[in-house]
Amino acid sequence: MLIKIIYSNVLSYLVKMIYKIHERIVGRNMRDERTIKLLCTMTDFLHKFACFDCLVAFKRQAIEDTSTGSAHQADSEIIHKCPNCGHRMAFMGRNFAAPSKKDSSSWLAAQKLWESGFRFVGSGYHSDPALPRKKSEVEAFIEHNPEHKQKVGSKQLWLNYA
Repeated sequence: MLIKIIYSNVLSYLVKMIYKIHERIVGRNMRDERTIKLLCTMTDFLHKFACFDCLVAFKRQAIEDTSTGSAHQADSEIIHKCPNCGHRMAFMGRNFAAPSKKDSSSWLAAQKLWESGFRFVGSGYHSDPALPRKKSEVEAFIEHNPEHKQKVGSKQLWLNYA
C-alpha cells in the first residue's frame, strides 16, 4: 500500500512539473481541464494494437488502472476497434514495431506470431531468440520455441477474432 502511495505522489509531482515546464514554454496559464487531462494521460503506458486486415497499428491504452500495468501483459483489458474497418484490433504489446504497408511478409509474420500466442512484450533482456520478422522464418521459429518468454498469449485465429 505504501508503494502505491509513493508511486501516486511521484506521478502527481511529475505531472505538475510537466505542467509547469509546458506553461513556461507556451508562455500562458494552462489551467483548463482538457490540458491537465492530456498531461495526466501522457504518463500512461501505451501498448500497440494492430489490424491485420488494414495493415495498420496504433498505440492505445490497454488497461483501465495504469498503476497495475505490466510490460509482460498477455492481452488487453480494453477492446479497441480499427478506425478503418471496425474489426477488433489485436493486442501486440509495447515493443511491436509495425512494418510498412508494402511489407506483406512482415505483416504475415506478425499475424502468425500473434495467432500462435506470441506478443511483443517484456524488456527484451532474455536468452530466447528474437521474434522473426519474415513469414518464411515463422513456422520453424514457432516449432522450435514452444516455451519462449514472449509466448504469453493464447492461440487464436484472426478470422475468428471479433
